[in-house]
Amino acid sequence: MKIFGAFLIFITCSYSMYCQDMVDQFLGEIIPLASLKCACDSTQLEQVKSQLSIGEEDQRISQLNEIYAININQNAVCEFLLIYSSTLLAKNIVYEVVEINQHNQLSSLGVFLGKINFIKSTSDYLGIVEPFNNNHRTNPAFYPQEFAFNGDKYESKKIIKTTHSIFQSRGKVEYDYGNYELAAKYYNNALLTASRIKRAEIKIANDLAVTLIKLGQYEYAKLILEETITTRIANRDKAVSYYNLGLIYQKMKDVKNALYYFEESNLLERSEIKEKKIEELKNQ
Repeated sequence: MKIFGAFLIFITCSYSMYCQDMVDQFLGEIIPLASLKCACDSTQLEQVKSQLSIGEEDQRISQLNEIYAININQNAVCEFLLIYSSTLLAKNIVYEVVEINQHNQLSSLGVFLGKINFIKSTSDYLGIVEPFNNNHRTNPAFYPQEFAFNGDKYESKKIIKTTHSIFQSRGKVEYDYGNYELAAKYYNNALLTASRIKRAEIKIANDLAVTLIKLGQYEYAKLILEETITTRIANRDKAVSYYNLGLIYQKMKDVKNALYYFEESNLLERSEIKEKKIEELKNQ
């Protein structure tokens, strides 16, 4: 027993030191795209689209999939997030942040080869995180790469060489211990790292949402989940997201929406727990 006790103390201390190292690597809180929407008139959007069709550098865009008017700094002027297919950039889905500059021309703030997330930062402009592929032949992995605005465009600030699975496992440990604020930070980092791995991203988004429910951050949890169910995902994953959305609306005393999401989840994957919740809500 003494040997086991000493071993347990060693593991606990090692874990504590390891966690402290990881705390220093925490990235800013994810800002869901829906919360960045910027009021933009049709004239501005048409101006952006018209400028995309001219100029040598814009020939790389083979198909514009989405365009969002967003606000990523402290002023009232909209920036734009372009999501497009590219024939020149390894046939990737490209994310590009642009703005209309003082000369009324389209100016690129950053080009990213894959899905990006915006995060809170200490500067006027939000930070950006893009999963970085280490291109290792035998052990490929994605790490979170943070970009900061330098006054002209976004440039790489740091790469954290930790995978989503490590952040996720640390989040689970802290959640099980009831350390929900710390768990949320780990899950936040995991979600920022896993955006290239769809199944992992959905699982982590739900882990983060459940943790945020514990913290009473219902609106934020709702936004995180709503972004996961807009993509093409398996029914069992969608069922989990719907169920957690039902929990959020139930906590918010919104019976109508809670009932809707519990029923949708139960249609995809039936369970006694869901049916009980549905019955309770119908009897309110």
